[in-house]
Amino acid sequence: MNLCSVGFLCGLLALGLAGPLADVSVSLQRGACPLFWYEHGGGCYKYVSSRVAWADAELHCMSLDAHLVAIHNLHEMEFVTQLIENFDLTKGGHWIGFSDGHQEGAWMWTDGSPPDFTNWSPTEPNNEYGHEHCAETYDTFQWNDQVCTAALPFVCKARERTDLVMPQKPSRASWITGYSVLIPLETHR
Repeated sequence: MNLCSVGFLCGLLALGLAGPLADVSVSLQRGACPLFWYEHGGGCYKYVSSRVAWADAELHCMSLDAHLVAIHNLHEMEFVTQLIENFDLTKGGHWIGFSDGHQEGAWMWTDGSPPDFTNWSPTEPNNEYGHEHCAETYDTFQWNDQVCTAALPFVCKARERTDLVMPQKPSRASWITGYSVLIPLETHR
């Protein structure tokens, strides 16, 4: 059965709201990450299907207390590749958090981490026409420098933290519910 023959399911997939499509060699698990985020190596990753410019993608990730994905080794690259493949069957371009917009040829990650791994396609980065300052993964999942105003989907990455996870429900004995706000008894007496 073609999953896209069920219009609603295709709509959910396009919005990035449905889960992974198939069994994968790299496991996508939520772990300690929030809903619709996937854990890998101490980080939480979110696929975003909205097609936006690179700066808007980074701003969106920052609104989620994250950054565009920074990739530091082949294993992480394989994970990001699998995440993208599970949501985008076209395997088109996707923004990652690598840019040399501040100085040509000095590539940096938006999260400030060191540029200790690259996966450039053999002829990249080439700064074609002098305007390609943002990195994307594309069909071969190698990297390409791209014009930053191109509209692409993207992957956000946040450090796995307990404050990203929904808090556990407190016991009834420790909370007063008088208004529309919950007030802990221990802090307000």
